[in-house]
Amino acid sequence: DADNIVKDYVIQTINTFLYLGYDILFFTASDEIKNISDLPCKLFYTHNNGAGTDWNMWLLGCCYIVNNQLNYSYICLLNDSIILPINGVDNFEKTIKEMRETSDLWGHWESNEIEWHIILAIVDFKYCMINDVVNFIRQNIKNCKNEEDYVLQLEVKFARHLVDKGYKLNTVIKTDILENNLCCPVFHPNNIQKWINNSRTFAIKWTDCMSYLNQDIIASQELNYLTRFLY
Repeated sequence: DADNIVKDYVIQTINTFLYLGYDILFFTASDEIKNISDLPCKLFYTHNNGAGTDWNMWLLGCCYIVNNQLNYSYICLLNDSIILPINGVDNFEKTIKEMRETSDLWGHWESNEIEWHIILAIVDFKYCMINDVVNFIRQNIKNCKNEEDYVLQLEVKFARHLVDKGYKLNTVIKTDILENNLCCPVFHPNNIQKWINNSRTFAIKWTDCMSYLNQDIIASQELNYLTRFLY
């Protein structure tokens, strides 16, 4: 984080992925980490380039996996806007299994804003796709000069590019359950209740919807626990 600490919800995310058997590559643009002496994962320090820093981290991470011949079955990319597992670890694991059985890559939400895409705060894909993922990021990131470019050139093009290559895609939360004539429909307060307590749902993008959450919306004890220091 900006104050060189790892927030508690990030620690809970790390613990969750470790519990589920993942290896973790942890990238930070902080100069140091002040509140934890030893993270249980591989730690990388990178430069903070502002908008697009997470894309650069994902590219570095994928290249590290390729260069070190780490032949995983799947790769999950996520940034620190994500809080999980908001409906428990067991439901999270079930959703992962369901999504992987029905697709080559998947995300938590899809959106029709600008054009159809998956919201790239988190994405999971088969290892056999890694070169196509690396090539897409590498070719497009060099054309990005500002925050809008990273949205238009990378985020909204990523899923379509891979689908066009023949890969099968799925999402946990689809646009057809939403009221879509709204600004940022997935995280709009009119729509949050339509998905947040679905047992298949495992995450929120807290930077976009935290201010809309209240006791009338949240039934999950896990989410209340994970956000206890953010409220």
